[in-house]
Amino acid sequence: MATVRALVCAGGGGGNFGGGGAGGYQYNATFTPATGSDLTVTIGAGGTAGAVSTSAHTRMGSNSVFSTITANGGGGGFGTGNNGISGGSGSGANSSGGAATGGSATQGYAGGDVNHAANGYPSGGGGGSSAVGGNTVSTTASGNGGAGTAQALSPTPTSVCGGGGGGLYQGAGTAGTASDGGGAGAIGTATATVGTPNTGGGGGGSGNGGTGAIGGSGLVVIRYTTTDFGTVTITGAGNTQTVDGSETYCKFIASGTINFTAGASTSPSRADTIRRFRVHRR
Repeated sequence: MATVRALVCAGGGGGNFGGGGAGGYQYNATFTPATGSDLTVTIGAGGTAGAVSTSAHTRMGSNSVFSTITANGGGGGFGTGNNGISGGSGSGANSSGGAATGGSATQGYAGGDVNHAANGYPSGGGGGSSAVGGNTVSTTASGNGGAGTAQALSPTPTSVCGGGGGGLYQGAGTAGTASDGGGAGAIGTATATVGTPNTGGGGGGSGNGGTGAIGGSGLVVIRYTTTDFGTVTITGAGNTQTVDGSETYCKFIASGTINFTAGASTSPSRADTIRRFRVHRR
C-alpha cells in the first residue's frame, strides 16, 4: 500500500499575562490513506485575544485533523491559582505575586513557571513543540516561549509550533521573546505579538491594561511520491498542491478535503502469469 508523510499542527493558544502554548505537533512518516473517498482536513483556529484578565479563563487553540491524525489545540489563558492551562503545549503561568505552574502538555511541552514574586510581576512563556516555555528569569524578566520544530515537507513555513513569550505586568524590564511562529510578549499596556498564522504558534502575553495576543492558526502538509497514486484532488480556499521533483506536497491553510485514487497495480496480470508459465514449461 502507498503511504504519505503527514504533518498536522493545531492552533496555538492565546496569551493572557503568560504566553500561549503552541498547538500540538503530529508527524507520521508512513501514513496509509484510504483511497477513493474524501478524507477530512480540519485547520484549527488560534486561541482568542483580549484584554488581560486576573480572573481564571481559557483561550484555547482548536484541534487540527487529517483523517485519523489529530493535533490538540494549544493551552491559552490560565486557570486556578494563576497556573497555566494544559493543551498540545501548555500556556505560561501568570504574574501573580507568588509561585505558579505552567500548563502541562499532551503533545509538546509544558508552559513556564512563575518563580519570582512582586516588583514587575513577570510571567512564564508558553510551551513549544520541542522545548518547555521559559520560567521567569527575575522579578523584572518574563519567560521566553518554548522552541518549535523545523519541518521540511513544504518550503514555508520552515518552523512551526513555537510558544508565546510571557508578558510583564508593569514597570521597566523584559517581556519574553518567541520564535518558530510564536508571538513575543509585551510590557504593561502594550499589545503583544500574535502567533503567526498557519504555524500553530502561541500568542504573546501582555501586562496591566494590555492585550494578550491571538494564537496562530494550524497547518496540515501532506507529501507523497507522485507516481504512488493515480490522481489526488484537494478542496478548500487557499490550499495548494505543488509538484516538487518526483514528489507532490499538498499544503492546507484552511479546512477542506483530500481524495487519493489508487495508482496502477504493478502486479502481473493473470494472462501474463499464464504466458510465463507456458514459456517456462517449454
